[in-house]
Order: sequence, then C-alpha cells, then structure tokens
Amino acid sequence: MNEATKQQSDPIEDGFIQKPTEAKQGEAWAYNPHFKLGSVFATPQAVSLLGPNIVDLLISHADLEQGELCDDDHRLNKDSVKEGTRILSKFKVDGTSFYVITEWDRSLATVLLPEEY
Repeated sequence: MNEATKQQSDPIEDGFIQKPTEAKQGEAWAYNPHFKLGSVFATPQAVSLLGPNIVDLLISHADLEQGELCDDDHRLNKDSVKEGTRILSKFKVDGTSFYVITEWDRSLATVLLPEEY
C-alpha cells in the first residue's frame, strides 16, 4: 500500500456506510462506495444475462455485500479494502452466479460468470 492510500480515511474502520433505504422521488442520495471500481468491463455473456441489472451488481460489490461468499472470504474482502489487494465478489441473479473482481490498484472491475474465470 502506498503512502497516499494509507493517508485516506478508512470507511471500514468505523463500520459500513449505509445508504438510505428509501429515496424520495426526484431526490438524489449521496453514494459513498467502500472503494473505487475503476474502469468497468463485463464479458458478453454476463452482459446478455444481466442487462441493466449489472448496475445493481456493481453497487452490491462496491458496498461489500456478502452475496454468495462464505464468511471468511467476505472478511478477506474487508481486509482487501484496507490493504489495497484484489476484491472478489460472488452474487446470484435469477439463479445464475456472477463474479465481480476489482484489481488491487482499483483500475479495473470485471463482471463475469464463474466458468469464464
């Protein structure tokens, strides 16, 4: 982890940042993800199966939701935010599993199916 990363505030340190559960129509809400996704890429098969749901999947990933991860892997993701290592999420949408991977340097996030990994 470089010096600039160490000096940034740690959203995990004080617990998760909660987004509003109900947004009023026409009002924006502040969104503070736990980390930057970087450029977002997805495999053609992931895009064809997810369609616009890909946005929800990316938000869940950036919110560090547990999804289909075991407790140990979920804890590793929390540590990855602090340590500047790769973050891997697994979510199921309409019965199909998807991975979302953000690289260690936060330059790139990729959505793909497990068999494409």
